[in-house]
Amino acid sequence: MAKPEIINLARDAARGRKGAFDELCRRKQRDIAFAAYTMLGNYHDAEDAAQETILTMYRYIGKLKAPEAIDVWIEKIVRNRCSEILKKRTGRKDEVDVD
Repeated sequence: MAKPEIINLARDAARGRKGAFDELCRRKQRDIAFAAYTMLGNYHDAEDAAQETILTMYRYIGKLKAPEAIDVWIEKIVRNRCSEILKKRTGRKDEVDVD
């Protein structure tokens, strides 16, 4: 379960409190980047996944119904973004193999 201050930030961000989303991202940024790198093993792809995760969080934070599950919600978003990148990466390999 997320720390109480993270839960409060998630709740405030979901309610549209100014600055709450920025602070939430600042506190979770390292965890998001680490999770993405762990899944992708590539710094540049992990950076893209982390940025996409933040954008997705921004789009949908207002729909977050259970702020106490913020860590699980973020992890699911990271996994989905990484999965999309891995699918694209696999496609790129097929296109690059000319031999």
